[in-house]
Amino acid sequence: MKQSPGMLLVFGLFILLLHCGGGRKLATQPQPIGFYPFLSENLSPEPTLLNEQLQRALVISGSFTVVPMASHPALASLSTLQQISDTSLTYILTGRFLKEEQVVSGGKHIPLVAYLPRTEIKVKAEILLYNREKKGWQLIREVEGIASKKGQIQVAGMDATAPDLQLSAPDYARLQQQAYQNLFFNIIQILEKAMEIPKE
Repeated sequence: MKQSPGMLLVFGLFILLLHCGGGRKLATQPQPIGFYPFLSENLSPEPTLLNEQLQRALVISGSFTVVPMASHPALASLSTLQQISDTSLTYILTGRFLKEEQVVSGGKHIPLVAYLPRTEIKVKAEILLYNREKKGWQLIREVEGIASKKGQIQVAGMDATAPDLQLSAPDYARLQQQAYQNLFFNIIQILEKAMEIPKE
């Protein structure tokens, strides 16, 4: 059964809240960050949905207040960013959703003896953080998010076509959402460090 964008968004926010709990220190004061919606490289989720989820993840983290800089996806150039005169913003985020792939890996294993394979959904984005005070890039980095389904132990060799490693449509949708939420969580951690956001 196909999941609606609204249900996917709710599920994604639930996963993010799980990530942000459990001892995660909160920012003493959220910092504003300009946001250009990310371009999407022909990925299956709608770019609008992915950008909404990323913005919500930034806000829910408690570390950022998001200031939209464009209504449509756009990878802002350095020359464009250098012309911004808004003195309330020190940092501006732009980027691209690059890749989404399904792979089968051997997992933890003893070569040629036993394997614990898994099917993984990997998603990748490129983030570019502009520092207005420096008038240049604070960081340019590729970030990955991974979600996986474990298969059964295999002996004497690995069979990537084993039935337990195949994903049904609901399985794929669930892992896809989890992978993107892991991606957003990793982006948040990188931005918090780059922007030196103080924590309680």
